[in-house]
Amino acid sequence: MDGINTMRIKSFQIKNYRSIKNSGVCYLSGDNITILAGKNESGKTTILEALEDFNTGKNIREEAKPLHNQEATPEIAVTFEVDKAELDNLFNKIGVEHSVTKDTSIEIIKKYPNEYSVSQETINLLAREDERKEKKKAIKDIYKQIKDIHSDYSQIGGTLPELSFENVTNLKNLLNRFKNQITPNLHIISDEKDKISISENLQGIINILTEMETLELLNDKFIKQIKQLIPNFVLFSSFDDIFPSEIPLANASNNEFIKDLAIISNLNLDMIRSGSPADRAGHKEQLNIKLKEDYEKFWTQDLTKVNIDWDSEKLYFFIKESGKFFPPGMRSKGRQWHLAFYIRISARSKEDVSNIILIDEPGLFLHAKAQKDILTKLQDSANDAPVIFSTHSPYLIETNKLSRVRLISRPEEDGTIVSNKIHKSADKETLTPIITAIGLDLSIGLDVAKDNNILVEGISDYYHLSAFKELLNFEFKKDVHFIPSAGADKIALLVSLMIGWGLNYCVVLDNDRQGREADTKLSKDFGHDDIKIILVSETEDEEIEDLFERDDFIKYVLDDESNESLPEKKNSQLIKQRDLNYDKVLLSKSFFERRDEIRTSLSDNTRKSFQNLLTRIDETMGSFQEDGGSKAVDRS
Repeated sequence: MDGINTMRIKSFQIKNYRSIKNSGVCYLSGDNITILAGKNESGKTTILEALEDFNTGKNIREEAKPLHNQEATPEIAVTFEVDKAELDNLFNKIGVEHSVTKDTSIEIIKKYPNEYSVSQETINLLAREDERKEKKKAIKDIYKQIKDIHSDYSQIGGTLPELSFENVTNLKNLLNRFKNQITPNLHIISDEKDKISISENLQGIINILTEMETLELLNDKFIKQIKQLIPNFVLFSSFDDIFPSEIPLANASNNEFIKDLAIISNLNLDMIRSGSPADRAGHKEQLNIKLKEDYEKFWTQDLTKVNIDWDSEKLYFFIKESGKFFPPGMRSKGRQWHLAFYIRISARSKEDVSNIILIDEPGLFLHAKAQKDILTKLQDSANDAPVIFSTHSPYLIETNKLSRVRLISRPEEDGTIVSNKIHKSADKETLTPIITAIGLDLSIGLDVAKDNNILVEGISDYYHLSAFKELLNFEFKKDVHFIPSAGADKIALLVSLMIGWGLNYCVVLDNDRQGREADTKLSKDFGHDDIKIILVSETEDEEIEDLFERDDFIKYVLDDESNESLPEKKNSQLIKQRDLNYDKVLLSKSFFERRDEIRTSLSDNTRKSFQNLLTRIDETMGSFQEDGGSKAVDRS
């Protein structure tokens, strides 16, 4: 596929399309996988259908006309980054002497039913706006001279048009008509200099307008050329009827399934039809080996094999399980779906054209582990083609890659909107797959059998401390592990495990009411001298969020560029204020993911506060064993 991805999709925006008034700009993930997450009926499918309608080979569908206003025009805008070399080639084709110094973003707009245009920024790039401004200024200066002479010699007649650049061709025609009207009467002008001036100046304006007209014609040529580079938007919303049990050889050449299979394997119909018996046998063996090797990468549930066979009339497809061969139609709906998905998606990502793969709710019929296989296949395909898919399944969301997620919601008055930031006023149901994914990931990955554990109240504490350990390049004396609890009142369960397994540990609590109550209870239950507890701050009613300077917290945790509209409260109170709809778990996870981006931007006070906390933790962890506390035991 080398050389075909000269236009890379960067973002899109949809307006007046079914339930969408204005989606807002959706920026795609940098790793080629973008996830549209949201509850049912939020508009995820509508977004994918709109992107499919961007294809140059079809009109925007009739039913796209907006529900809120049937008179409004559906509009889909997609921004691509175009290779410098491709742009240079394109400009050369349309006759523009314009050198491009770098890859350039170009926004292409499609309006109902099939009208393409480019944004004003792109027009400026094409037509060199500075040059246009110079031409307009020159025309205005010359026009004033013509108007003054015409005013002095009104008896020469003619109607001098108003100067408007909305329609350059129309202005040029009106000025030509004016010139023809006054030319027979120029002898009336007594001043020879004025007589020559009005005639030459009129022709001068007409010449400049002809140059501007050429620039506008170039715009049309540019759109025609750039349309040829737009990738295919391929939407998969159902795979129900794709994987057959058999196909007549007579019809195989025109069968879409066979075409796709030929792209991803070495399937050769000519060999099957007319090869020698030895060649056909060898081809069958190699074909089945390749299908087995490729498919087992993306189906880890069992030792299932995909098998192909044929006779003189038909091609046959089987699923081999436990030594028995079954037609695909005899397997579960989930298995049939996965087979169809594997073949279609593999073909679209591997074929020698530029595709953008759109998938609506992949893996609906599959259980959790099989959905993980789906994600593996999507990530493989994304190496060759961008993938955008919708879901409300937590198993398709990786917690270390939340930057892929775009939240889709549908406020009653605003219609479907896209949020590029995961905390933007989203309701609980919209956030559920993300929160569930985080919870599942932590429960699966929690290894409390390791020594030197720092027990923290919750997941947000876990992410903040993990982030600052890296941000500050903090070196603990021991190899420590942060372990999150489900709140201050639940941390006793983890303490019991630490003691039972003889592991070194300490407890980190907020200095709020719940934290102080947990401190008292833990000391009472486990003995004050036998448990090491650290409060994040010596100031009463401060929580871990309060260690941030307010400006740092708002900008880098809340991800808000301005704090003017936020109430004057402690950070910990601000993040819990219900009407602001913040989710501290997602925000702390996002902060952790972006830690390298903001490494040099945090204030000295924020750094000092977390440095102090980590130092106290480090000293406590070291003193625990030195003071004769819990000793680690060899559990190997």
